[in-house]
Amino acid sequence: MLLALTLVGCNENENNKMTKAIIPEEIITRVVGSNEKSSSYYGEAKIENYENKKKTYEYVMKEWVSSDNKERTDIISDSENSTVVSDGKTIAIYMKNENELIKSSVLKSNSIPKNSKDMVMNELERINKTHLIENKGEEKLNERKVYHLYGKPKNSNSLFGDVEYWIDKERWFIVKSITNSGNITICMEYTKLDFDVDIDDKIFNIDMPKDVKITNTDEMEENKIITVDELSSKLGIKPLIYKGNDYKLNRIEYIKGNDLTDDEFTEVYTDINDIEAFSISVFKQRSIENDEIFSNEQKLKVRNTEGLCMESNDFKIISWNENGLTYNVFTIAPNINTKQLKEIVEKLKELS
Repeated sequence: MLLALTLVGCNENENNKMTKAIIPEEIITRVVGSNEKSSSYYGEAKIENYENKKKTYEYVMKEWVSSDNKERTDIISDSENSTVVSDGKTIAIYMKNENELIKSSVLKSNSIPKNSKDMVMNELERINKTHLIENKGEEKLNERKVYHLYGKPKNSNSLFGDVEYWIDKERWFIVKSITNSGNITICMEYTKLDFDVDIDDKIFNIDMPKDVKITNTDEMEENKIITVDELSSKLGIKPLIYKGNDYKLNRIEYIKGNDLTDDEFTEVYTDINDIEAFSISVFKQRSIENDEIFSNEQKLKVRNTEGLCMESNDFKIISWNENGLTYNVFTIAPNINTKQLKEIVEKLKELS
C-alpha cells in the first residue's frame, strides 16, 4: 500500500513538472490563436471590483457568441440592467433603467472590447510585454482543467500590478482573471461555459418598449468618424499625419466643441496586428504649458521646436505647437517607449 501511494505521488509530481514545463509564452500564443477562430459559446461570469480590499460593486454578465460574428452581452447588477448586441458591423446598447438605445457602427466603437473575452484578451497581450509571467501549473476550476499563470510587473511604475489568469486547457479560454492596479482589484470568473450550445438567432433581438429613446451616434455631429479630407477642411490647415510603414491610420474621430472648448480631432493608428498603437489629437493652437494633462511634464526638442513630454506608468504623451495647431501624441502600448514615440513624431508629414 505504501509503495502504491509513493508511486502515485511520484506520478503526480512528474505530471506537474510536465505541466509547468509548458512556458507561459506558449500558453499565451495558444490563447491568442484560439481567439482568431470563430466559435460559438454561452457563458455566465461574475465580476467583482475591490478598492483597498473592500468590495465596491459586483455584477453578473451573460454572453452569447455565435460562429457568424454575432454577440450579445447582458450586464445585471443592483444598479444596472443593460444589453449589448453586435453583428460585426453595428453595435446596439440598450440601457433598461434609462429606457435608451444607443446605436453605432463597429468602426466607431472598435476601441471598446465587445465582450469580456475580448477585454481580457487585449489585457493579456499587453501584460505579456510588461510582466514576468510564471506558469504555476495545472489546477481544477469549476470542473475544468486549467493552467494558472501569475505575473509580476517588470517595472514598479507599471499601470498593472500583480496579475493572475486561469486558462482552460482544452479550449484555451480565459475562465478567470485577477488584476491589480493601484488600490483597485478586479476579479472575473466564468461560473458557466457551454461550447456545444446551439444559439437561436432570436437571442440577438432586443426586447424594448415602444417609447424607447433611440440615439444613433453615427448621425451626431458632435462625435463622429471623418475622412482625412474632412479633417483638413474643418481645421482650415493641412494637418500632420503619420507616413511611416510600421503603423496605419485606422480612423479619425471628431468631437465638436462648444462655447468653452475647441473642436477636437483624433487620428487613431494601429500596428500590423490591428491593435491600437498610438493616437494623435489635434486642436487649434493653445498654450501647452497650461494643459492640465502635462502637470509633470519635461521639456524636449521635437520637430525643430520646444515640446513637452510626460511619462507616467504606461502612459506616454508628447505635445507641441506647429503651424497654428497643437498636437498631442499619446500611447499606452507597453512596446512603445518615449524614444520610439519621439521617432514616430519625427515621421509625421503634412497631409498632401
